[in-house]
Amino acid sequence: MVFVGGGLSTMLLLSELRFVLPERVAVIEPSPPLERPSVHWSYWSREQTLYDRFAIGVWRRARVGDAPPEPITPFVLRLVRSTDVFAHIAALLADTPIDWLRTSAREISRRNDDLYEISTDAGTVHARWVFDSVCDIAPTFPSQGEPRGVLSGTGLRVTADRPVFDAATATLFDPLDEQSFAYLLPLSPIEALLESASFGSDARREDRRPLLQYLQARHPKAHFTVTQAEWGAIPLGFAPPRTAGPRHILIGAKRGLVKPSAGYGVVRIARESEHLSRLWREDPLLPTGWRAPWRWRLLDKGFLLLAAQDPRLPMALLRRVMNAVPLEESLRFIDEELPPRKMAAFLPSALLAVLQRPR
Repeated sequence: MVFVGGGLSTMLLLSELRFVLPERVAVIEPSPPLERPSVHWSYWSREQTLYDRFAIGVWRRARVGDAPPEPITPFVLRLVRSTDVFAHIAALLADTPIDWLRTSAREISRRNDDLYEISTDAGTVHARWVFDSVCDIAPTFPSQGEPRGVLSGTGLRVTADRPVFDAATATLFDPLDEQSFAYLLPLSPIEALLESASFGSDARREDRRPLLQYLQARHPKAHFTVTQAEWGAIPLGFAPPRTAGPRHILIGAKRGLVKPSAGYGVVRIARESEHLSRLWREDPLLPTGWRAPWRWRLLDKGFLLLAAQDPRLPMALLRRVMNAVPLEESLRFIDEELPPRKMAAFLPSALLAVLQRPR
């Protein structure tokens, strides 16, 4: 069994399968996760997740922009550090024999003898099973025949010289400009994580200026010190329709990740890892990819088409939708838990955003 890519999805699935793994398991990854810089993951969940025990911030109420705070029950918003999660999973895998191959994979193909061949910079590896999370290896992700987009953002952990933050309330979806939102997650009255989120056809580069200007505009008398800066980009789109064969399984974002939220993605990857491990124990004929129900797939497609047409359009859509319904219902909508009868509240706002192009 070979895992191509050694990020979160690989670590989670290895942990889930650690008692039923075959004798020989390899991970092809030039930079193991524990050697990468620590970054923050914020997410919301209704049920318990593996990440919860590592939370350095927990919020049960939030506001959208300048709106009054509101409860988000039954959801809880949390913030964790990636290195804390990876260290925990590595400890669970300490007695599991895994070969970490510090190289990059280039190609995955199926041979006539029913084995898979993985070409790497250091040579060739053969395996019966391949779990693939590397987006730029064929079949590439997002799928070539579907709309695509990119979620990108900068994160700043800041300390103020005086109390300015409401530590009990997170701020979500606060517009920075026509193409991006700010998220403010206060860890104390003087410390917070501030993140930007932008959607479009291409990733936006790391840019601290809009976030620092955002802080100064809201708290003009305070001085802020940046204690940590980070940047990231997540491809959004639909999974490739076919892989190299029935035992070439897509995982992570490559399995299909469309929702424009890193928080949604972190929880989705964990749920998919649990789902695949349950299927493996029942019958190791796993689905190679994942497809959303048709109504959600249709909405996701429309969102990505808007991003490709004009990066300002998805921002206008989210702004209208988030202001039209309670925040708890918005989170249910993103999580695909909202009943069809309640989706009617979203449609007028969505239609206005599509028909009224920003100037």
